[in-house]
Amino acid sequence: MFGDKERVRNIICIVLAGVTAVAIGIFAFLSAQAERDYSTALKSVAEEAQPYEEELHALQKELKETEAFSWSSDTAKIMIGYSIELGVDIEFVSTQAEEYGFEPVLILDCCQDFDTLAYLLYMASGTNWEVMLTASDFSDQVMEDAPELRAYLERYELQDTGVFLFMDGDDSEENIQCLMDNDFIGYATLNAESPSSGYTEDGLVYFDCAYVQTGSELSADEMNALFLDKSFLLIAFDMSSIHAGTLSSQNVTGILDTLQPLAEEGEFLFSSVSDVADELVQLGASQEDYDETLLQKQERIAELKTLLEEIYNGFDGSTS
Repeated sequence: MFGDKERVRNIICIVLAGVTAVAIGIFAFLSAQAERDYSTALKSVAEEAQPYEEELHALQKELKETEAFSWSSDTAKIMIGYSIELGVDIEFVSTQAEEYGFEPVLILDCCQDFDTLAYLLYMASGTNWEVMLTASDFSDQVMEDAPELRAYLERYELQDTGVFLFMDGDDSEENIQCLMDNDFIGYATLNAESPSSGYTEDGLVYFDCAYVQTGSELSADEMNALFLDKSFLLIAFDMSSIHAGTLSSQNVTGILDTLQPLAEEGEFLFSSVSDVADELVQLGASQEDYDETLLQKQERIAELKTLLEEIYNGFDGSTS
């Protein structure tokens, strides 16, 4: 009797051990299968996310390495202008332009008597020089007279730059709008100490002007610091200051003598207002392309981050 009980207990133990072993085996199998399923699901998620991850990292790297857009030209451009008031100024300008090898820009003050301005244009007829308008006292009347004055340019075979030179403090938003309303393509400002150049959202080009009214001795280094670190700069000599004695013709030639060897060394190029305006328009178009490309990349990065978030959030680790 005792032996039978012992035998039953042994059988029960063996059965329980077998059941336990089977249970452990089944659990191990199921765990391994679950792990395989999890790994497969995770691999699937990783494979789905991989192209987006790669694109995201590539775009982020591109943005990090992208340099800010520059309005700089490959070579600095300098325009030489003369604000004239008398017929004899034409001969002075002609002599200097021929000697130093640049195309001058005639600057006419619209506040002068109209007949005087027309006479000055007549005296310059046939030279094919460029002409800019300015105003010592900007007003609505200036803009009313400008179209008639500009009409004389074609008659006398002169080039209308379509660029207006603002004197100190005249470059207000209202006056700039005035230029747009009267078919000007741009403006220059007296801002040589903190120069800038560019292309406005409204489509006007702009650059700075160093307006020379008094004589001063400038070394080559000073000239380089003042002019040649600017991408686009108009140097305008005020002929009325020569007539008044505050500026001499020697002062003007002195500046040009300093500039000439620098031009020969390739530090800058003598340029026309029209060429500078064209280059600024091209730079403006390039900036628009740059801004659009930058925006597209930023939008794509945001889109990729959202896609990846959805992919990873959709993976809850379940294997069902």
